[in-house]
Amino acid sequence: MPLRSRIDAMLFDCDGVLVDSEPIVNQVLRDEVAALGWEMSIEQCLQTFVGSSLEGVQARVEQHTGCSVGEGWVEEFTRRRDAALREQLQPIPGAAELVTYAEDAFEGRIACASNSERAKVELQLEKTGLLAHFNGKIFSAAETGPAKPSPAVYLAAAESMGPVAQRPLVLEDSPSGVRAGKAANAYVVALATTVDPEALVGAGADVVVDSLFEVRDLIG
Repeated sequence: MPLRSRIDAMLFDCDGVLVDSEPIVNQVLRDEVAALGWEMSIEQCLQTFVGSSLEGVQARVEQHTGCSVGEGWVEEFTRRRDAALREQLQPIPGAAELVTYAEDAFEGRIACASNSERAKVELQLEKTGLLAHFNGKIFSAAETGPAKPSPAVYLAAAESMGPVAQRPLVLEDSPSGVRAGKAANAYVVALATTVDPEALVGAGADVVVDSLFEVRDLIG
């Protein structure tokens, strides 16, 4: 039975799902934490920080290095990160097609729900030509409450659509995001772009896919 008969809305994570931001952000982050004495590879950086909010990144860096990085470090990282995103960011292959399809299939009941701050989400969606689909439908954990794996941001997105969105499909790429989706009573499809598929299954993903082109077939 196609998912479309059991799903009434679709909620997209942003980083690693709609936009290929994780390698860009983590290159900048690796350089910034190296300056603090924490040396790691890009792969180690991805595995450590994927799915984290900016506050979560700061907390993890301070815990590991034993020093308070302060607002200055956060501001400099954010400035360098955003500059790199503006220059290099590309959509995940198939993102535009899937968003357009879901918007039609669910009669406009789509949203983008991210751990990232709103300004970053909007920058990324605008850069990749996806922002028009999500006007008024962007939710940031910085505004809704605890970051994923808390379901708060997904619950806020679903509630904004009214009682018709009782069983959304969540599209994620990190274990923390998968856990958030399941806690929000969603059917969770996990995209294995940056994380081992077994970790996504272990977090509770209902299905793991290798590309966004598979998701449309799942929806039916």
